[in-house]
Amino acid sequence: MRHVSFLSLIILIAGLLPIRLQAIDFTDGIFKCSTGVENTAYIAGTTTKIFERITVPETVTDKSGKKYTVTHIERNAFEDCPYLISVTLPETIESISNNAFKNCANLKTINLPEGMWLIGNGAFYGCSKLTSIEVPTTLSRIEESAFYNCKSLSTLILTGALKQIEAYAFYGCSALTEVEIPNQVTYIEKEAFTGCYVDILTIGYSVETIEGGGLPKAKTTYCYATVPPAFKLDPLSTANIISTDQLYVPEGSETLYRNSNHWANIQNISTMQVESNAETVVDDVLVYKINEDGKSYSVSGCGNIATEACIKNLINGMPVTEIAPSAFEGIESLTTVSIPPYVSRIGKDAFKKCKGLKAIYSPSSTPAKAEGTFY
Repeated sequence: MRHVSFLSLIILIAGLLPIRLQAIDFTDGIFKCSTGVENTAYIAGTTTKIFERITVPETVTDKSGKKYTVTHIERNAFEDCPYLISVTLPETIESISNNAFKNCANLKTINLPEGMWLIGNGAFYGCSKLTSIEVPTTLSRIEESAFYNCKSLSTLILTGALKQIEAYAFYGCSALTEVEIPNQVTYIEKEAFTGCYVDILTIGYSVETIEGGGLPKAKTTYCYATVPPAFKLDPLSTANIISTDQLYVPEGSETLYRNSNHWANIQNISTMQVESNAETVVDDVLVYKINEDGKSYSVSGCGNIATEACIKNLINGMPVTEIAPSAFEGIESLTTVSIPPYVSRIGKDAFKKCKGLKAIYSPSSTPAKAEGTFY
């Protein structure tokens, strides 16, 4: 892998984060505000905690009369507001930071507008009367303990851009009756759903890794992953691994599940029909095409300005098993390629005339290669 200096890493991270230079604090009504970037403002708190319902404005105004668009709820902004029952957020909100509504024990309802991308650590920790959450399609991160011990949360709709569910995110949400892990999610961290027992659990086809306690206990589980997700366990943890009365898996995958660690412990495993997946999938700079068997994919092409190619392990829940002939041929900008473990064949001329190629990272069992692969 490439080595990146500590200084370069700091510069890279800094480039990804919004920078607030000389932030100005001011008050608008009951809202404590702090200026952000490009005429935006963060809600940092309130001048009182004696209110039941609150509507966060789309804009706030400082003493000089200048208006700012409200885009973020700052960390701890509404923490420990004992009388707060409902919150209405404007469509301009992009993120809710750490502990923003922590221990608002009477909070029952809050809307999460489209355009939001982040719910921070412990954002709704201990909101024991919160009953329902519908995640916007733009949300990509639910951080650690975000809904920890939200004991009244019975409706949870996860959608959209979410790719990972972090540790303890829904720990102790014991009122949940149904959980659906979206197809985009690839990784579920430890104890994300510990203390939950649901009627129906649906696991999307892209889930690859589940840590201990990452799934709720369920009466019925539908797992759409063709290849059984792997379990990553902490030897010191006593968290549940997988517990369900009935498991349904895609047709043709039953034997894999019955011979897979932990999945094999489930007594009742049946198959279900799954709609056929897209024949061609474009992911980042790579193009994948479904193979003739209809159960696996191959890498068929790559953008001609790519410098790094990290081949996915699974596409639509199916393994990537092949690099097609001439898939990367003539891409001189390409410097590194990472090959996942399911790839068993590299086609003819796959990397022909890749003059800039310096490194290929592959599992110990090197896949077979055809004539002219690296010519």
